[in-house]
Amino acid sequence: MEEIFVASEIGKLKKLLIHSPDAGIGKVAPSMKDELLYDDIVYLNKMQEEYTDYLMLLLHFLDPEKAKVCPNKTTGPNEHKEFFSPGSDNFHASDKVIDVEFLLGKILSNQKVKSLLVASICAIEKCDIKTQIALLKLEPAKLAEVLITGFIQDGDKEVFLFAPLPNMIFTRDIGVVIKDHFLLTKPFEQARSRESLLTKYIAYFNLFNIGDEVNTDDISEKVIELTENEMFLLSQEKSEQHKIVSVEGGDVMMISPEHLIVGASERTTLSGIDRLVHELFSKKLVEKVSVVKIPRKRAYMHIDTVFTQVKRNMWVCFNPLSNQEIMQRTQRFDFSSKLSSEYGMDEDDIVKITQFKRIDKDNV
Repeated sequence: MEEIFVASEIGKLKKLLIHSPDAGIGKVAPSMKDELLYDDIVYLNKMQEEYTDYLMLLLHFLDPEKAKVCPNKTTGPNEHKEFFSPGSDNFHASDKVIDVEFLLGKILSNQKVKSLLVASICAIEKCDIKTQIALLKLEPAKLAEVLITGFIQDGDKEVFLFAPLPNMIFTRDIGVVIKDHFLLTKPFEQARSRESLLTKYIAYFNLFNIGDEVNTDDISEKVIELTENEMFLLSQEKSEQHKIVSVEGGDVMMISPEHLIVGASERTTLSGIDRLVHELFSKKLVEKVSVVKIPRKRAYMHIDTVFTQVKRNMWVCFNPLSNQEIMQRTQRFDFSSKLSSEYGMDEDDIVKITQFKRIDKDNV
């Protein structure tokens, strides 16, 4: 892999980590859509067709040489489909439009990584030992597919091993590049635990490759993992809720080389932000971190759903977060806010911004 470096939300796009809609998405049934964080079920064939057109567009801009050799979907429909299928021998394997499943298959060719990852997946999914052994016998590309889709084809039967990962198509959520470091996001929902674990292995063993050996001395220091502190495990269940460390990618934005914005949202907790700020300042990755508290509602979900940077000095913004709306609120006395403070009422609807600046102790 080439050097990884991102210091802004804007600029020329050089490469992109994507995940094509896989067969597992087609297994999301109406009864389980909420559990798997989907608002509705999808028509997989149509979704894949539209996504293939999107990938073709990306290849034209980011990897035009690959786009030139793409089989025509009219004259060679099967070849065209295989060109965009990560497990196929005819897959485009672009190093500019990079598929998560393809990267997973590459790291699984290392037998030590394969053993570690399969054991970890089987532990969190509570699989029996027979399933674990069966998974270890699969070829790397097939195993990568199974770990994502959750099922394996056995003749005419489909054997379900664990739930699919329909949210993996949202690759912004699974990791964030902060300069030359990679932040492993920590999902709030249990449904995304396996997705997070797969991303961790891809980051350590491909994005920051350590070669064939798997030694702790070779593990990259450029991968940032956020964990609960030691007191979390000693806390009572009620207080644990306030100490959960969760940061999702849609709430993290590099808006300039020294300035990061983090959203305190429905799925990014204050404890998670606390851990992230400490990590970033200790590694001297940024000078400022602005924390934007938005309503903890699904309609908002992440800060990238309510504002997006499109130029250096221009943003597309949801009206309640606009300067005009904030100025109007500050120019009138907010009785409801006053009452909320007095009587301990919910203030989740209030948008607040807090900024932290790194101070170098050597220069104090």
